[in-house]
Amino acid sequence: MTEADAGSTREATRGRRVPVSEWEGHEPEPLSSEEFEAVWGLARCQIAARPS
Repeated sequence: MTEADAGSTREATRGRRVPVSEWEGHEPEPLSSEEFEAVWGLARCQIAARPS
């Protein structure tokens, strides 16, 4: 997914809660708990760095 795709997804779902499994182009990947923690840690850092 490109940043442009992510933007259009955000716009399309603004104000609605849409499960990740229903996102267009969502392809689940099995992760070990260590892999999940690494990815989630990076995501938390990126969220925290966003201007509010």
